Formats: sequence, structure tokens, C-alpha cells
Amino acid sequence: MLIPIMIALQLHAAASPWKRIDRASIAWRDGATPYEVLLEESVPPRDSDPDHRIRIRVPGRPDFVIVDDRGPGSYVAVREALKFSDHRLIPSSLPDSARVLPLTLRGRGGAAVLAVFGWAYASDPEELTLVGFDSSGYPYKLFRGDFALQAVVDLDGDGTPEVVGRPTIPQGYGKCSATYDPYTVYRTAGGKLRYDLALSRRYNEAHYVWAGPQMSETIEVEECTPGKYHLRTRK
Repeated sequence: MLIPIMIALQLHAAASPWKRIDRASIAWRDGATPYEVLLEESVPPRDSDPDHRIRIRVPGRPDFVIVDDRGPGSYVAVREALKFSDHRLIPSSLPDSARVLPLTLRGRGGAAVLAVFGWAYASDPEELTLVGFDSSGYPYKLFRGDFALQAVVDLDGDGTPEVVGRPTIPQGYGKCSATYDPYTVYRTAGGKLRYDLALSRRYNEAHYVWAGPQMSETIEVEECTPGKYHLRTRK
């Protein structure tokens, strides 16, 4: 009985605890050899929820990994995650099933930035993960958080696009009214995303309404005429 047991143990050890759900090829800068980007789902024991992870294979160096262990929901297809966003974010050549999005945003030294969208739980937006690359071509986590990506656009004319979106989603009070949930604008600086209050206010005044940088359930936004917003305080 010893030999069959040993064979079973070897087969179990050889079985991969992760299975692939999507694959993309990304060049971290123009002319560089593309890296393999894998989105994977764990194979959990019975009655357990799977984890999900982003894994980037970098030749000659350790794999770069970000694990999403928030719940059973898998990564969301790009077109589904951005169905209410600026359509220019999505290249026309991107397959409908693709879950990895290369952005026009550039990180350190002009390196690429890619976006992956985690499952949206309850009334939260999808979790946005942005991965950048350092000067040696190794990936790093540029941003991760609940964030409904709206646009990547140069708002101040400096030649570098900003990231626009919402960390919270408006919740309806009734016909034409909802909670106050402003857009947030991040600029890239020093390989990080940094909140920009002035640009956030400018963007909200142009596309929404402005009552400060924080969402509020005590401020009601009325919009019965498209493009025209009005504020009032709820009692």
C-alpha cells in the first residue's frame, strides 16, 4: 500500500493550486520584450471561496504577484467594467473577453501602466489595480482600491494624463436624486498617484457638481434635467 500512497502524494504535490482565467502580453516600454500577464484563480478545498491573483512573469527574475482575497468574484472583463466610462479608454482591437487593459497613462520613465478590475461587491465600484514598471522593467503596484475609472485624460495641458474616477458610487434616494459622490482626480508624480484637489474641483464643476472632496449621504444631488445638477441638504 505504500507505493500507491506515495504516488498519490506526488500527484497532489504536482497539481497546480491555481488555474488561468486570462492571459495578456505586455511590453513594459516601447521595444521591450513582452511579459506574460496572467490572471489566475485558486483551486480551493471544498466549501471554500477561491482567491484571485495577478501574476506577471519577468524573465530571469521572480514573478510579480498581487493576490485578491476579498471574495469569490473573479476579475471583470474590461468592457463590462468600463461600460459607463469614456469609451476612448478601450482600444477597438481589445477582445470582448479581455480582463487586462493597457492604459495611455505612462509611469516612471515612460513605462507602461496596465489596469485590472476586481469584482464589485454590494454597492461599491470595482476594485481597480494599476500596475506600473520601474526603471529596470520590474512591475510594482501603482494603485489598488475601489475606484470606478471614468477617464485617463490630460486635464491641465502639461502633456501627462490624469486618472479620473469615483471611489464611491451614487445611491439613489428617488426619482432624479442620489447621494453626493464626487469624482476624484489623481495625477502621476514620482511613480505614484497623488490626489489633486484643484483638478478634482474643476472636473466636478464641469461634469457634475462640487460640495467638497468627500462623499456625503446628507447631501442630495438632484438631476431631473440631464447635465444640470442641484444640491440640497437632507434632514
